[in-house]
Amino acid sequence: MARRPLLLNSVLLRQNPHNVHEWHKRVALHQGQPDKIIQTFTEAVRTVDPQRATGRPHELWVAFARFYEDNGQLDDARSILSRATRVPFRRVEDLAAVWCEFGELELRHQRHQEALGVLR
Repeated sequence: MARRPLLLNSVLLRQNPHNVHEWHKRVALHQGQPDKIIQTFTEAVRTVDPQRATGRPHELWVAFARFYEDNGQLDDARSILSRATRVPFRRVEDLAAVWCEFGELELRHQRHQEALGVLR
C-alpha cells in the first residue's frame, strides 16, 4: 500500500510518457531521496519529446537545474541549462524561458558578467 502512489504514477506515465505534470509528481514522490530525484529528472528529460509534450517541457529542465542549484552544485545546474538551450522546443516561449532562467541563475549568484554573456 505504501508504494501505491508510485505505481499509479508509473501507470499514468506508461499511458503518456510525455506528460510533464506527471513527471513533476513523480519527482515529488521521491522527496528526501536525492539520488532518485536525479534519476527521475534524467529519465524525464530523456523521455519527454518536446514536440509531443503535454504541458510545458522547459519546466522539467528548469526544475532539474533548480534542484542542483538548491543543493549547491552550480556547475551541474549550468550544464543542465546549457543542454536545455539546445532542445528543439515546439514553442519559442519555452526556449526563451530557459535562457531567462539561465540568466537569473547567474544573477542569483552575483555573476553579473556571466549573466550578460548568457543573455546576449
